[in-house]
Amino acid sequence: MEIWAFIAADSPGNASRFIRQLEKAFTPLLDQPLMGPSRDELSPGLRVQLFRNYAIYYVPTDLEIIIVRVVHGHRDHVTLFSDDSSDW
Repeated sequence: MEIWAFIAADSPGNASRFIRQLEKAFTPLLDQPLMGPSRDELSPGLRVQLFRNYAIYYVPTDLEIIIVRVVHGHRDHVTLFSDDSSDW
């Protein structure tokens, strides 16, 4: 994961702690999948939930939450999604 590698350059321990905290931030999305605002302008069905300085982009389905991307707040999110040709 790029986030882990970036943080681990300074502190692998901090990187691992951050990833564990980030993963815990996914849990509320399972109980309330529509809690994050819609970002249909970026991709149909896409929603976002903030965690610290990061945006968790996800798609809720009937059975699961698909984490599409976790992006730092200073990144150009519109460009990231316009360049993304992958389907989830």
